[in-house]
Amino acid sequence: MERIRQYLASVAVNGDDSFADPASAEYQALVWLQGGDPLKLDPIEFENHLRLDQRYALLTLWFQSEFNWVDETNWLSEDECTWTGVTCEVVSPEMRRNLQEGSEVVVGLNLKSNNVQGRIPDDIKLLQFLLSLDLSKNQLAGDIPASIHKLEFLEEMYLDTNK
Repeated sequence: MERIRQYLASVAVNGDDSFADPASAEYQALVWLQGGDPLKLDPIEFENHLRLDQRYALLTLWFQSEFNWVDETNWLSEDECTWTGVTCEVVSPEMRRNLQEGSEVVVGLNLKSNNVQGRIPDDIKLLQFLLSLDLSKNQLAGDIPASIHKLEFLEEMYLDTNK
C-alpha cells in the first residue's frame, strides 16, 4: 500500500530517504507493514497512526538485527503489546492528547541480555509514550540517536554493556 509508505515518510526521521536502500531495516519494516502485517493497518484512518508508528519503530530494531535474539516470542504477530520485551498500558488522561480513551500504547521496551545487534534506530522517537528503555547487555553499536530526546516521557534508559 502506497499510503503506508507516504504516511511513514511523513513521520520517519529521514523521511522518504528511509526507504531508499532495500537492505535497510526501515525498508524491510515498510515491506512487512505493507504485506506481512496481520493487522493490515491503513493510515487513512487516523486511529491507526499510533499503531503504525509503534510497530514501525519496533520493526526497525527487529529488522536491523540478525534475528538470533535469545527470546523472539510473538515478534511479528498481530499485537505488538505481546512481543517479548514490549510493555503496553492504557494511556493516562494527562498523556492522552488525541487518542481514544482506553488506547494502549508502548510504555516499556526491555530487551536486556537478548542478543540484540545493530544500532538503536533513529525512529525510536516514534515510541512517543515510552517511559522505560532497557537495551543493556546486548550487541548494539554506534551512537545513541539524537532523536531519543524527543521521548518526552522517558524516565529510565539503560544502555550499558553494549559495543
